[in-house]
Amino acid sequence: MLFSLLLSASLAQAQASLHSQTSFCGTPDRSDKHLARSLASRDMSSGGSLLAANISVPVYLHSIAPNETALLSQATLEDQFQVLHNTFSKYGITMTLGGTSRTVNATWSTVTNPTDELAMKSALRKGNYQSLNIYVQAIHPTLGRCFYPEADAFPGSETFILDGCQIDANTVPGANSPTGNDRGYMAVHEVGHWFGLPHTFQGGCTGTDFVDDTPAQATPSWNCTVGQDTCPDLPGVDPLYNFMNYQADNCWNEFTPGQVKRMHEQWATFRVNSTV
Repeated sequence: MLFSLLLSASLAQAQASLHSQTSFCGTPDRSDKHLARSLASRDMSSGGSLLAANISVPVYLHSIAPNETALLSQATLEDQFQVLHNTFSKYGITMTLGGTSRTVNATWSTVTNPTDELAMKSALRKGNYQSLNIYVQAIHPTLGRCFYPEADAFPGSETFILDGCQIDANTVPGANSPTGNDRGYMAVHEVGHWFGLPHTFQGGCTGTDFVDDTPAQATPSWNCTVGQDTCPDLPGVDPLYNFMNYQADNCWNEFTPGQVKRMHEQWATFRVNSTV
């Protein structure tokens, strides 16, 4: 029993160390302007007329690699889509596969500057502002990044073109991620941002993620050790299993009702009610 506990602790420590060597999610905290609009969306929805019972999202998956061998197969892209579909369907969000693309481009495969990113997305992006584009590249040590919905995303604008998510190719189902993020759930985390969700630990013990039912959290969890409580003077323990925490894929399994409500609010405010 003691050996088992020591082994579990050792594995958790090793996983945390690996995570610390990555930037994990590259999505920045939301701007003051965006947060003000987000709060307004919550006020608008309080009457109950703004939110649709179900959201329908066309998804476009793009594999970008330096050569043909490194491209993801069509089957792998469909497996990644299925993880998204199965996860979000529990929360009144129906995803449909709008299409896939496989592009050989050494520069775009490891996009490191805004000019190349804009060129890549200008060429590959599909659909309107209600369409989700996911670009699968070699972006390690970052495992993923995404853009929050914005109010000024008119067609052809930089905001419109850049919209969507990027995930590292080692995070798709069946890959080999040293951080344990290879079951396709990193995309779920990033798409949470696309729907307007901040990290659960945004603002630490004194800030807020603008969701009432996620307990305050000072720092990311990194592992599944039960009982973590980084804000002991506030109600609740850390939301270990929440998709907007930092975790290995085998720990992620939930959005809270408050987060689901927020996703629907943000969708209605920034995407359905946008002019694009």
